[in-house]
Amino acid sequence: MTEHVEAWLEHFKNMHITIGPVFDYDGDGIKDELNKSVPAIPSHIFYIFKRCLEDPDEYAVQQCPEESLDAIAVVLPNDEENVNCEAPPEFLSRHSARIRDIEMLTGLYFPQAQDTTENLRLRMKVPGKVWPMTPRILGQHSTAHHSD
Repeated sequence: MTEHVEAWLEHFKNMHITIGPVFDYDGDGIKDELNKSVPAIPSHIFYIFKRCLEDPDEYAVQQCPEESLDAIAVVLPNDEENVNCEAPPEFLSRHSARIRDIEMLTGLYFPQAQDTTENLRLRMKVPGKVWPMTPRILGQHSTAHHSD
């Protein structure tokens, strides 16, 4: 997955990534209450990726017109026993979530835009497939990565 995200960063040039813990051991989609006397190990880790659909050479994410912002979110299991044999796009798509889902899982609020309509559009976006990555882009990334 790390290589796939690095390829996104290289391809899209400007992205914001928010990462954090999820505590939902009972799987009900709502943040669990933690026992403060026992160290907490997250059940999952969330990622929110935000990019600008406009020319990344012209617009950084923070200067992007709000109607051109795009965001995807994933919630990945924090489980050493979970062996992943899927390709990164399929794995990420299978674990995709709405930003609103992450808010419910964490008790946090992630505003995505100033405009109420755009904020709701991004937070309530029903997940589909993750952003495509062409074999050409992934190949360029892999070559650049190995030459470091």
